[in-house]
Amino acid sequence: VLVFSFFKFFLVMGFSFLLLYILFICIASICQSQVVTIFENEYDPSQTSSIELSKTNLIGTLSTTIGKLTHLHTLDISSNKVSGEIPSEIGQLNILTTLNFAENYFVGTFPSQLGNLRLLVTLKVSHNYIFGSIPSEIGNILTLKILHLHFNFLNGSIPSEFGKLNSLNSLNLSSDSLTGTLCSEIGMIISLNELDISSNSLTGSIPTQIGLLTSLTVLNFQVNSFLGSLPTEIGKLTLLTTLQMRLNLLTNKIPSQIGNLKNLIILLLDLNNFIGSIPSEIGKLTLLTILDLSSNSISGTLPYEIGRLTSLRKMDASSNQISSSIPSVIGNLNLTTLFLHQNYFSGSIPSHICRLTLLQEMKLDLNKLSGTLPTEIGKFTALTEMTISYNYISGSIPQQITKLTQLQLLLFQQNSLTGYIPDGMSQLTRCFFFVDNNDVMVKSDKFSPEICTVITSCKNTKIKYLQCPKCATVWFPQPGPDSYVIMITAIIGGIIVVSGLIISAFRVKSKTNLYFSLASKDFRY
Repeated sequence: VLVFSFFKFFLVMGFSFLLLYILFICIASICQSQVVTIFENEYDPSQTSSIELSKTNLIGTLSTTIGKLTHLHTLDISSNKVSGEIPSEIGQLNILTTLNFAENYFVGTFPSQLGNLRLLVTLKVSHNYIFGSIPSEIGNILTLKILHLHFNFLNGSIPSEFGKLNSLNSLNLSSDSLTGTLCSEIGMIISLNELDISSNSLTGSIPTQIGLLTSLTVLNFQVNSFLGSLPTEIGKLTLLTTLQMRLNLLTNKIPSQIGNLKNLIILLLDLNNFIGSIPSEIGKLTLLTILDLSSNSISGTLPYEIGRLTSLRKMDASSNQISSSIPSVIGNLNLTTLFLHQNYFSGSIPSHICRLTLLQEMKLDLNKLSGTLPTEIGKFTALTEMTISYNYISGSIPQQITKLTQLQLLLFQQNSLTGYIPDGMSQLTRCFFFVDNNDVMVKSDKFSPEICTVITSCKNTKIKYLQCPKCATVWFPQPGPDSYVIMITAIIGGIIVVSGLIISAFRVKSKTNLYFSLASKDFRY
């Protein structure tokens, strides 16, 4: 009865405090809000030159009388809760240079009158609910330098009239619903530094005129349906720091001209249909930190020149058809992530790979690797995840693996490993260790060691031991701090559920004998 009363009290109090907190937040939000009412008697048309109300918790709609503020050069009401349509009277603000409506709740379509703002330099209407097509009249704003219309519901094609915006520095039309092809006129915007049209439904080939945008530093075409080859003209964009073409339908070889992009820091070409080998010219990209070529149909070998990419931190060439051995020069890099899984790599794992002392994740599974695990494996002191499953690795698991104290996941399934599981593995308290379908042996003080045909240490995270089908219960690492948190959370959740059951039981029966044992998980009423 005491336990029942205790949990019932805290359960009711907890829900009460939660409801009060939600009510408090709602009231505070309403009290701090203001309604957007821009009227002539509030703003003198002859004196108002700037309205900057960003992040002031404004709500309501934008008044059509905004068009009377003809001396306005800055209008910024971004990051608020302004809704409704953008009034066409906005086109009467002839000397406006900055218009920022980003991160609001505007709906409807863009008024074509925006094209009347011939002195506009910045136009930001991103993160709203605008639909319909982009008005071609925006192409008349020749002074425009920043055009951000991303994260809306815009459809249709990118207007060819944008080719007239020869002062434009940043164009972001990402995460809309744009369709059609990318017009060749895009190459006329030679002042562009950033071009982002990612996450749309654009099709067709990438126009070769893209090579005229020699001022570009960021080019993001990812998550579209672009077809054909990556144009060789891409090599003319020597100022590029970011090139993202992932998740398209690009085919043919990766052009060798990509080696001209010596300022490149991020190169994402994954999830396409590229074929052929990785060009050796990629070794010229000495500033590259992220290289992702995964999920293509790339074949051939991993070029020796890749060892020159000393700035590289993440390398992913997984899910391709790359063969031959893993080049030892990969040990010259400073990688934190190395994914080479699901290829046709053969030969042994080079000992030089163990020089990657900063490595945190390494996946080499689903290849044709053979030989033994290098004894230098203990140098991976930062490693948290290592998967070498489904290969032909033989020999024993090196004792040095017990030095990998940060290890959380270790997969050795489906190999030809023999010998003993190192005793020190029990100290890797946070590690999930799978070594199914190998011929390894388990040492035990209670049982004579037997050959374990199946060892699956943690398919069931609730157990605290390793159950071998031949030599019975012998060993399993004790759960680490994260496991204890999960256990405590589960116990608390269980207590709440049991409390509910107890409350129901007391309502039905006046006399109840309850026996609850956590050890045997036995409930009796």
